Amino acid sequence: MANDVEEGVREFLTTLGRADLAVADLGDDYRLIDNEVLDSMGIFQLVEMIEDRFGVTIADEELAPEHFETVGAVVQLVRSKLPG
Repeated sequence: MANDVEEGVREFLTTLGRADLAVADLGDDYRLIDNEVLDSMGIFQLVEMIEDRFGVTIADEELAPEHFETVGAVVQLVRSKLPG
């Protein structure tokens, strides 16, 4: 499931409007907000995908920028929600 989380997040991020962005570009430290991959609407779209695909709930208080600054932060947030 861990690889599914990483792959799912990275694949989804490439669909958010940056045509020049490939999955291979998205290392754990890739800065999503600074590199204009995520904005407020993109965060909500990403959260919706995460909740649907992985069956978890992201609480309102978890919608803080630090959870969405990097690919690694997003993956860590999702993993923290998964059982086990």
